[in-house]
Amino acid sequence: LSAAFENLGGNAQTMDLDFRDRLGRAVQRGPFGWISVSPRDLAIVGKTPTEHAANQALAGISGFALPPALGLAFIWALHLPLPWLLFSLPVSAGMAVLLMWAMNLTVTQKAAEDRADFGRAVATYIELVAAARKGNISSSRALTLAADVGNSWVFVRLQQGLRPATYRGIRPWD
Repeated sequence: LSAAFENLGGNAQTMDLDFRDRLGRAVQRGPFGWISVSPRDLAIVGKTPTEHAANQALAGISGFALPPALGLAFIWALHLPLPWLLFSLPVSAGMAVLLMWAMNLTVTQKAAEDRADFGRAVATYIELVAAARKGNISSSRALTLAADVGNSWVFVRLQQGLRPATYRGIRPWD
């Protein structure tokens, strides 16, 4: 993969992928490994645990850096002595943990929404298959026609699952 990126001139993108991968693995092994989300939720959302851990780390770093930066701006604007900056350190730690936890909450909520969307899309898909079967279309053709109707992520995954069956000449339900 890295050779392909280099041929395309995408070496910086490869370095970014390597950095995010290393960062995610470090967070998973480090003291913040307990702040995690269900692998099932990550699979539904389409993220790997390492990718999610990297996003958590970046959110935590942002949360840790923001209060001192704002504190420094207030100290400079109000002409306060520099030791006042120490008051922002507990806030920084809390903000970092809060943002890391918020990343988990976001993934969990997105997975719940995707599960609900999945249920509605599958119900629609089954109704479309039933309508096609009532129109005297064969079972295998009804399955592929019904999947081709939608363009949501559920229908795209159905199409991706049914397309190889069509090309290989095997029954879609197998």
